[in-house]
Formats: sequence, C-alpha cells, structure tokens
Amino acid sequence: MTDLVEPRHQLVPSPIGRESERAAAALALARAGRRVALVCSGDAGIYGMASLVLESEAAVEVEIEVVPGVTAALAAAALLGAPLGHDHALVSLSDLLTPWQTIEARLEAAGAADLVVALYNPRSSGRTWQLPRALGILGRYRPASTPVGVVTDAGRDGQRAYLTTIEDLDVSRVGMTTTVVVGSSQTRVVGTWMVTPRGYAHRPHGSVRDHHAVGDPQAGPVDLGDPGDQLTHDGPAGLGDPDDRLTHDGPADRVLSRPPTAHDEPLRTDEPPLRIDARCTACGACVVTCPEHALAPARHRPTLDPARCSECWACVEVCPTGAITPRGHEPIGRQP
Repeated sequence: MTDLVEPRHQLVPSPIGRESERAAAALALARAGRRVALVCSGDAGIYGMASLVLESEAAVEVEIEVVPGVTAALAAAALLGAPLGHDHALVSLSDLLTPWQTIEARLEAAGAADLVVALYNPRSSGRTWQLPRALGILGRYRPASTPVGVVTDAGRDGQRAYLTTIEDLDVSRVGMTTTVVVGSSQTRVVGTWMVTPRGYAHRPHGSVRDHHAVGDPQAGPVDLGDPGDQLTHDGPAGLGDPDDRLTHDGPADRVLSRPPTAHDEPLRTDEPPLRIDARCTACGACVVTCPEHALAPARHRPTLDPARCSECWACVEVCPTGAITPRGHEPIGRQP
C-alpha cells in the first residue's frame, strides 16, 4: 500500500499482539476529527480488526466503513483450485484468546459434519502441538488419504502452495502465515487441482433408477467405451456449474430420454449403469461431480465402478457434450 501513502498522511505502526490498543487509538483519532484508515491483512471482518473497532462503545460516535478484502482461506483456495466448492468452516488454532477446549470442540463438530476446514494460525515457534492435534481430530472423521492444501504467504512475494494428505502433511513446513485446507470426504485431486464438488447430485425427474435394478455390487471398474474413437480436443473443458447448460450439438434438454416401457426388451442388469460415447472430451466434469466417487479419470475417458454408482445421473446433467447415456435409455443428440 506504499503507493497510496502521501506526505500528508501520518503512519502509526503497531506490533502484533497490540490489536486492541491499535483499535482504540484509531477510534480516538477519528473522534478528534481525523480521517483514519485502520489497515490489516486479509479481510477486516474475518479474524481482523473490524470486530475490535465495532464492539467498542466509542464506535457509535464516529462514521465507520468496513471495506471487504480477501481472507487467507479464499486466497489459498484460488491457488489450490476449488477446495471450498461446498460447505466449509474456518477455524483458528491460536489458543491465545480462545481456550483450546473450545477450539477442539469446534474441530470435532466440523469433522462430524464432514466440512472442508481451513485452519488459520496453524503453527508458530511457541505453538507446535496444535496442528498435529487438529489433524488427528479431523482424521477420525475422514480417510488419512484426504487431500490437504498447504499455502504459505498467499498473494505475497514468495508464495508457496502444494498438495499433500492428512497422513503425509509435514507440520514443520507450516508457519503463522500458512493456511492449511483440509478436504472433506468428497474432496479429491483432479490433475493438479484440489476440488470439492458443489454437490448438485439431485436426481432428475423421471430417473430411470425407479425402473431397474442397480448393477452387480461385486463388479469392479468397467471401461465405458472404445478409446479408439476418442475425439480430439485442445485441452480440458471448463468444469462449470452443473446448473449451467453448456452449448453442444444435441438438444438443450439432454438429461434423460424416455424411461423404458412394457414394449421394450427386458433390461440387462449385467450392463454398466451408464455408457460414455465418442463425444466425451475427457473434461473431467463428471468425475468431480459424482457424489459416490464412482467415476475415475482415465487417459481417454472415465472408468466406472458399478458398485459405487447410485444412478443419481448427476454426471448426465453436467456432461457438456451429452456423451453420457443411462442404462436402458437411447443416446440423445448427434453422435459421431
């Protein structure tokens, strides 16, 4: 912010740990008729100075504007991908102002609710045991292989970001300017990105799950098409909002065709719950949307684990090319 400072401005620095005194000084100057900008990193309303100012009785005597900023969790999330794509919680591990018992109770609640958790103030030279304890609590509610994003100095010179897991996190690489983002049970790594699906896995009207049985629960992953007829493309398509209707060659309403009727041939329950044809561009939208983790990325097109598939058809909705067809339905739109 040095480019905003002019000779007429008075700078009043203060050390870490003197936040209450700084807020009081800013209010005193404002009451004396000065225009005051109380600056802090991130967002002033999230672990920042706004609450210290506004909870003071003196705050009612002056005009105050709270300017929004970018909190560390959002800055870190942007570097990691989209780890906060669904419900999440922000928890500070600093027990200087909050009893550890309270922090621990909040971690337990966030873990039990399967929330993505962004940990603020995770570790310092004088607080080294809190982060391992927090990871242990969250680890009781999600696999040890759950993705964890570690971002230090987000948005500053020398920022660093990397992905690891709950069991492999090296706490010695974490400091006070680090934000640790612990994924939920739905969070996964797609390429180099940490992604938590938005969770729009509702069943469309007329879902064919009501018309036939789920596949063999003992079956393993199956190939969903011949990779030889894979369409070429320049790169992964955007993994957009499943509610968006992306442009494609087929009709706009491509979620499902008609359900089976009495005149149809009996459904073969040994067939996979869905098929993916040559229109697939391997964009990965279906992989990150599947709530059951039934679809896995592959070189040409995703593979399916029938035992996991709940036939919610979220993948059908999100596919931008209409390449996915549920079992017992006719492919929709033009095919190669």
